[in-house]
Parts: sequence; C-alpha cells; structure tokens
Amino acid sequence: MSDSDDDDSDIYKAKTFGQLIIELLKKVTTVPTDLRQDRYCRYINSILSLYGEEQCILVGSTKERTRLRSNQDQGDHDYLMISEILISTKYLQYNDKVPCYVRIDGTKLHDELPVELIDGIYLPGNLLRTVSSEAFTGLRGLFSLVSLVSTFQGQHTLHINIDAPNKPGVTLTNYTDWMCDELPVRPKSPNIDTDKVYGLFYERIRNSPFLMHTNTKVIQVLRKLALLAITLSDDIGAGAQLFQYLSPLVNAVTDCINSSTTASHHTRSSTLNTTNAEEELRSTEHSGCEEVFYASYRWKSLKRCIAAFPLDGPPKHMDTWKARTCDKAWPGVDVVSSICKSDFFVVCKPLAQGASDKTEFCLSYVSAEIQLSACMYPVQRKCLLVIKAFQSSKLEEYSDKLTTFHWKTALYWVSEGTALSQIADDSDENVLSLVRNVVDFMLTSLRKSNLQHYFNPSNIIGHLDVMTISKVVDILTEVLDDPVDTLREYFRYEEINSSVRTIEVTRSQMEQLQNSVHADTDRFVIDMIVSALEQFVREPPQSSDDEPLFKKAVLKVAEAVCSDLTKDLVGKGRPLMVPVDRIMKTFETFLTAQESKTQDTMFALFTVFRLSGLLKEL
Repeated sequence: MSDSDDDDSDIYKAKTFGQLIIELLKKVTTVPTDLRQDRYCRYINSILSLYGEEQCILVGSTKERTRLRSNQDQGDHDYLMISEILISTKYLQYNDKVPCYVRIDGTKLHDELPVELIDGIYLPGNLLRTVSSEAFTGLRGLFSLVSLVSTFQGQHTLHINIDAPNKPGVTLTNYTDWMCDELPVRPKSPNIDTDKVYGLFYERIRNSPFLMHTNTKVIQVLRKLALLAITLSDDIGAGAQLFQYLSPLVNAVTDCINSSTTASHHTRSSTLNTTNAEEELRSTEHSGCEEVFYASYRWKSLKRCIAAFPLDGPPKHMDTWKARTCDKAWPGVDVVSSICKSDFFVVCKPLAQGASDKTEFCLSYVSAEIQLSACMYPVQRKCLLVIKAFQSSKLEEYSDKLTTFHWKTALYWVSEGTALSQIADDSDENVLSLVRNVVDFMLTSLRKSNLQHYFNPSNIIGHLDVMTISKVVDILTEVLDDPVDTLREYFRYEEINSSVRTIEVTRSQMEQLQNSVHADTDRFVIDMIVSALEQFVREPPQSSDDEPLFKKAVLKVAEAVCSDLTKDLVGKGRPLMVPVDRIMKTFETFLTAQESKTQDTMFALFTVFRLSGLLKEL
C-alpha cells in the first residue's frame, strides 16, 4: 500500500483539535454501569449501618465522571472501604522527608486493633493492604462477595486478584476472551459436584464459631433466600452456577448445628489461602532480564477496593495549604474552606514506593480530590481527558509509574496559577493551552525529579528511577512539540487495537497468576461464601431484639433495590402496577412463613414480581 493510500485511510489526520475533543468526550459518557456503582454503595451502606459505622464510598474517575473507556479497557471502579476504627491525628508520626507517609502509634489502640505492634509501638503497614478481618467486619464479608461474583463473570473470562504496585488496595480484574498458552482459562463446569461441595461446606462451617451458633431464624432466612435464588436462576437464566452452591450451604449449616454438641471449634486449616499468594507477588523481585510471555484479550474491567482508616480531623500541613490557596481564583475560597472540613484517611502505602518500611501508611485526600474535580471547569476536565488519552497510547508503557494521580496533581498546580479567564472560558484554544502548560509543568518536575503533592510538602515522584524519568521526558518532549497529533495517535492506536489486545507478562507475574488461578474453585467459592456469612450472622452482645439483624439487613437492601427498580420502570414510561410496600410485605411473608407454606408464598412473590414488571428488570 502506498503512502497516499495510508493518508486516505487515516480518518483522524484531517480532524481538528476541537473535533478530536468531541470524539474523546464520547468515551466518558455516563453508562448504566457507572450509575449502578452509586446504588451498590448505597445498598452496602444500608446493610453496614445495622452492624456498625463502616462505609463503602465510590471514589476515583467514576465518581468524578472522568472515566475514559477504550475498546478493550472499561477503566477502573474504585471503592474506598472505610473502617469504623477512628484514628486520632495525635497518633500520627510524619515521615520527615515525605510527610504524606505516616506511622501510627498503636499503643492506645489495642482494644480496637489487637494486633502485634512493630517495635512494640507502631501498627503494621500491611494492615490495610486488603480488607482485613482485623480492621473490618461487615466490609470484610462484602469484599468476599465482590471477589466471588467477579469470579463467575463469563465462561471465557480470566479473573485475577492482584495489587497494582503504584496504587493502594486490591485490584480485582476480569479479562474477557483471554488467550495465553502458559495460563489458559479453564472452562467453567455447568454443574457442581453437590456431594463434594456439601462436604467442603460442612468442614468449613464446623470450624466457624460464628456459624455454629447461628440463630435458627437466620437459617430459615438463608434457606428461603437459597430457594429464591435458585428459582430466579431457572426463571431468568442468571448466575446459575454460583446459585448451585446455596442448597449445599444451607444443608451443611443445618446439619452442623444439629450435631454441634460434639463439634470442635479449632482453627480451619483447609481453606484457600489467597493472602499467601498475594504476599508472594508483593515480595517477588523483578529482574531486568526476566523471561516474557504474551497474552491477548478482548476486553478488561477492574474493581479496586482500597481499605482505609478515617482520621478524626485534618492532617498536618492543611493550614499551610489553606493559606496558600484561599486567595486563588481556583479552586476558590468556598471550596478551600469545604475541603479543610472534609474527611481524611490513611491507606496502605503503594508497594513500589518503599515496601521495606513495614510501619508506614499513606495519607489519603480522596474527599478533597472529589471536591476539586467537582469545581473543575470544562476546560480543565477536557485537559485531563486529553492527558488520559496520552497515558493510554504514547505513555502506556509508563502509565503504571507516572499515574493519573501524578497528572491530576500537575493539573491542580497549573490551574491554581492560571488566570481564571483562561480556564473559565470554554474554548479549544484554552484547552490546548492548558494541555501544553500541564505537560510542560510535568517535564520540569521530572527533570528536577520533584513533583510536590498538592496538599502536602512531599515529593511524589522521588521513587522513580533515572532511566524511567529519562524515557518519559523524551516522550513528553515529543508530545509537547505536537499535542494535537499525539491525540490523533491515541485514536489511531484505538483503531489498531479495536478487536484484540496483546500484553507482555513477566515470568514472576505469570507464576503469581498461575498460583492464583489454578486454585481449587470449589474451595475458593466456599471460603468466600462462609467468610461473608460469618460477618453478618453475628449479633451484637447487647441485642435483645427477637428479630436477627441478618433478616433486617436482607429486608432493608431488598426494599432499596425494589424502590430503585420501580423508579427505573417509571423512568422508562412503564406504569407501576404494584406498590413497593406490597412487594416488600409479600417478600417478608415469604421469608418468615412456615416451611409448609413456602411454595404458596413463593408463588405469591413471583406473581407480584411479574405483575410489577420487576422480574424483567432483574
């Protein structure tokens, strides 16, 4: 093919910067999946409110409405999993050189966190590496359920649970149509071995002090939910394989409790231990000459769960930030004041930024970042999307080292020092000017090997090696020469990779993935189900209510789901035939009816579902 033919086939060559921006904005249009994330968090928090003060909130690009979807990568859904253990800022000891890293004096927190302290003083830094049982109760169970549901997404989907080295938390990733000789996706059997699963459940439950003392009313609710789930699966064809585990679960719980007079409650020894596999990955040393394998996939989606302790007030240096920004045109005095009164957290320290210190955590200003995003003008938002496009194409090889967090920080600094007219006036010229300024700011920071945290006097790129900085500087120099053509390159890159994407996987990464994926699926599922139930069948010691919290939680979330689904029906112009209160009354009757009435009450429930139109929505 001649050069002229190539030019003719390049549909982006003639597009102006403004036209490219319009195309880019289409990739951040809110989709139903985005809207559901807030609902999921609301459902989760409605359950958690019955058991304590833990919370789950949506953060990151989905919350900020800047999630850039590509043909293969649907972007991240980030959730902050907030413990109910409040940390006093008096217990924080700041790193002298990088004060966004802190140690937590745990000597006053023994009742809330009975963990072994490092040097007899400090909380272990890996306490928030995942949603641990030491720091969480209800959220630990829900995290298990999220991991479990992700595992059953698609017949040809590879599900992995790993850490991103430059980001806190655990990343649950699904690769659709994954192809790799060294790591093939095992076909999911349409049916489980019921006897085997029952035996595994029985063994696991006998070693669970919580499930062995489960209220009989909880067992009744469990049995009814299992029956409902299996019937729904048959009726609408959803989640069939996962639901097959429910009947053996209920039978095992019942049989274990009936034989509990001779049950021993020793520590379980046969559950799937994913923590060890994760720790092996974290401790793996990556050499520069590692063998590389190749894998392809068609589509990727991620959920990142970030465990956090809330602080009882703003951390050190916020007064300095307030004094610096209060008279700036952006973000504005009202936003600055609101940020100083917002919530602050500590999260685990990213692995790549000094895993050798076992006592340090990282300050999180996620609430402040959400407020900064909310007050951005269209020019700033478009600039951020252009930068994200650069990350997904020209800078892709280094996007896990120079992350969106670093680019957002650069955007904050540049915006703070830019005249309001240049960011408030929505024009293509102003967007391009801001893009150039942000890239130039990042180039200057990289050459100095110093990019300051926006809220805290910390160098957030000090861990980057000289070779990485040199490579990125070379790329950004090219970007700065012609940012418009670099944006065109992003769209060309998307077209080339529109069907299948190929990635490199190092030997150490492959070994970790093999250890994770080739585990016993049945044992993994059972461990996740039981871990989740353990958190929700326990009753508070002071509870004197005859109705178990588990039943209240089921009813509460069911009412919230029904209310949302009926609103969706009305929004689609379909009349609401059955009020929510009638649906809920029928559902509660089904849950509490005697066993002899189960079939009749379930028939009534499905009749209400069909009349209301909810069955189609499900």
